[in-house]
Amino acid sequence: MAWMVLAYGDAPRTVLWEAHTAIRHGSLTIMLLAFFLLVCGATTRNPGIMDMEEKGLQTGAIGILKITRHPVMWGMALWGVSHALANGHQEGLIFFGSLAALALVGASHIDYRRTLSLGDRWRDYMAVTSHVPLGAILSGRAKVGKGEIKWWQTLLSIALYASFLFSHETLFGRYVLPI
Repeated sequence: MAWMVLAYGDAPRTVLWEAHTAIRHGSLTIMLLAFFLLVCGATTRNPGIMDMEEKGLQTGAIGILKITRHPVMWGMALWGVSHALANGHQEGLIFFGSLAALALVGASHIDYRRTLSLGDRWRDYMAVTSHVPLGAILSGRAKVGKGEIKWWQTLLSIALYASFLFSHETLFGRYVLPI
């Protein structure tokens, strides 16, 4: 990963598109959703996370896991897509697109490994969740009840998003506010 970051930083830029205001707004909106998925996924008992299989299966599909059984991986994928859109250059498309693809392939690999190790228990869990966000809800296999996604998860997502938004230039050398 360090090699990829260094190579990305040193690569000459080949512009593919200009990230105009609409694209930047879209990218920022995608990032807010990415933060929400990352925070909720990291703060919910999730059987897709290493060493949390048993506790997560005992709890079952709750909150964010009804939206997608891989919220952290989808958060990372959306992070990659958001940044590829906002940068608009070939190097960004390769770097951030690769990270997005790796997250989605990784989520599928988790399903494969959990099916091998947990068998019917994982298949039962997959039956009430979906890999693709909102798939189980739209198909009627799941419904997010009131209070399943905690208010503090939403608040923390917004706070972290705002923190990164306003400190992005200091941390990463790029001003991202579209104003």
